[in-house]
Amino acid sequence: MVRVITDLFDYYLISERGHHGTGSSDEKVALHLLGDCVHFKRVSRKWIAINPNTDIVMSLDMLLLDAKGDVIWVQVPRNLIKRFDSKIKEQAIYIIAKFKVSQLTDNKKYRPVKNPLCIEFQPGTTIRPTDITQPIPRHIFRFIEHSDIPKNINNRLVLLDVVGLVKVCLAPITTTNLRGRSTRKEIMIMLLEGVMVTLVIWGRLITQLDEVILAAGTGPIILVISSVFVTKYNGEVKLSSSSATKFYASLELPEVAAFQQSCGARNHELSSPRFLEREVDPPPIFIEDLMSLLSNSANMNKVFTISGNVCEVMHNWCYDGCAKCSSKLRAGVDHFYCEKCNVRSIQSVKRFRFELSVIDSSAEALFVVLDHAAGNFFYETAEELYTSNDQQPTGVPSVIQNFQGLDVTLQVKLNSYTFKNPGHGFSVVKIVEPEGVHQLRTKTSKPGQHSKEGNKSSPSPITVVGQQSTGESILDTTIAVGHVQEGDGSLDGGVCMPLKRKLIEEE
Repeated sequence: MVRVITDLFDYYLISERGHHGTGSSDEKVALHLLGDCVHFKRVSRKWIAINPNTDIVMSLDMLLLDAKGDVIWVQVPRNLIKRFDSKIKEQAIYIIAKFKVSQLTDNKKYRPVKNPLCIEFQPGTTIRPTDITQPIPRHIFRFIEHSDIPKNINNRLVLLDVVGLVKVCLAPITTTNLRGRSTRKEIMIMLLEGVMVTLVIWGRLITQLDEVILAAGTGPIILVISSVFVTKYNGEVKLSSSSATKFYASLELPEVAAFQQSCGARNHELSSPRFLEREVDPPPIFIEDLMSLLSNSANMNKVFTISGNVCEVMHNWCYDGCAKCSSKLRAGVDHFYCEKCNVRSIQSVKRFRFELSVIDSSAEALFVVLDHAAGNFFYETAEELYTSNDQQPTGVPSVIQNFQGLDVTLQVKLNSYTFKNPGHGFSVVKIVEPEGVHQLRTKTSKPGQHSKEGNKSSPSPITVVGQQSTGESILDTTIAVGHVQEGDGSLDGGVCMPLKRKLIEEE
């Protein structure tokens, strides 16, 4: 139940001081309500609060600031919005009197500031602009650090603010569920710590964001976003807008200046955002941005997408791998040896491992395509390509050599090896269909099909795990596939790729 404070004379309103351009830390301060409750306040923010489930307007909300930088949340009930909305402008200073102060309880859906008190306008509330000049801050924010984002998943009680460099803007998409149709837009921003996060913007706020970005013009955009919360969407931690969210570009704040200085210290050029249709997920970022993500280990094991032109295909394209674990084998006089399995073998299995030098408008980098990514893309295995005699003068099969000059989209994973050896290239986990993909498919096979002759003539390189069903001629198997580490050829983890192979019965 809401406790209403009726005697406002000489009452001290306790609030929490946030960041308003001085860099001061949070501390409890007193916001004095004196005399006849007449106060000089700046309207820092103003928005319409809407119930996201019903799309019904709940109230007109504001944040008021005083000369000390103290902030309080103000609500104008729905039945009074028409009376006050046109009278109140953001950033203006007003004289306000005859209002009610309520103690907030935990059953509130959200609060834009930590202050446990809230002002509520009454039918008798008066508000009028003033020409009196007072040194009242224009904005107040509580910026969240990246390390605190996971701690606030689904915590919507106190909304958060964030500042970041806009890297990718995706086109809006509309979906339908039991509640009806909803439209969302995603942008990717780089935080001050050099970590990339995704922000989901919903409904009417998409237009507000587009207007802010359009007004910012060309060039890099450092965006201040207020009143967001942290959620998990499809297993990924993301920021999400609320009805209180506002967008600001090019604000003169210490945090924005620190962001610019930090990027300069990392020799990272502030680049303009990319505007993309939703073709792949996650959306592509610049290669330069991908390289800068290696400065923070919080990006480890995350998957990112890049797009660019293949300017060179390296000559080595496969290696002798273990049939069981896919590790690189050490060749002896008459045998191969797998250090990981600690076993000898008289034969090896050819595994894909080739390097692509890819360039975009920001930078050039090396990308390593391993057996799992290549095996899911090509129609033939590395073993089949090796025995097909389809070798170019460079020693590379034409289906791989034909990557050169093509525009490609690659999904890469920032694994631990990449962080330890940043100059050895990025591990590709998926090759997205490039332009001219027909040049990269082999002519000897069709999708999902290999010739029986090829299977009979070459020794089986597959380690079979599983059992044959009684009376059936289909054997469910798995192939051990892993990432080969640069240098020693050891596996960086492994996955099991399902395969169904038809058995050929011989009498």
